[in-house]
Amino acid sequence: MTVDVLVFDLGNVIVRVSHAAMAAALAARSSDPRFQDPERVLALAFDDRDGLTVEFDTGRLTADVFCRSVSDRLSLSLSFEEFAACWNAGFEERVDVTALIRRLHGRYRLMLLSNTNELHYRHLQSRVPVLSLMERTFLSFELGMRKPDRAIYERVIRDAGVDPARIVYIDDIEAYTRAAAGLGIQAVTFESAAQLERALQARGLLG
Repeated sequence: MTVDVLVFDLGNVIVRVSHAAMAAALAARSSDPRFQDPERVLALAFDDRDGLTVEFDTGRLTADVFCRSVSDRLSLSLSFEEFAACWNAGFEERVDVTALIRRLHGRYRLMLLSNTNELHYRHLQSRVPVLSLMERTFLSFELGMRKPDRAIYERVIRDAGVDPARIVYIDDIEAYTRAAAGLGIQAVTFESAAQLERALQARGLLG
């Protein structure tokens, strides 16, 4: 079936993400010896099961409240701007992937689906130009839900306005691609730009 829409994940597809770098930046500013260990900060601040992280990623906490809550927990005395700089410390554009996206632009409708939060996305939006090529963005903090919730993929299908088989979704987490495939979306589990290019070529999407 003809493909109309390509939907990309953000973290570890379009950009590399190092939670370890973010944790190290926060640990370096803590006044509490318990939280000067980056590994401990990593476990506390980036636990996907943690209520604060989930609430921030789903937009139930504002950036200001999240900053204050994490600062209190980790004994940080930082301005909002200083906290944001630490929180956003671990990103790097994957230029091999963004080059592929530019090749696809104009030939297919491009969209973004990401579990992310306001601070991370606003930071990347101003630094990764290819994000401006996305016709539509589906961001967990704006939608109030996260992958692999069925409803978030149903929202993508509904807003794309095409049969799910005409959508290709690229994500580095197999559980997320498996959830998309369960709704009839063509799913590619991302490993590298070269592997993605081969997967797209196999579908006739790149010459």
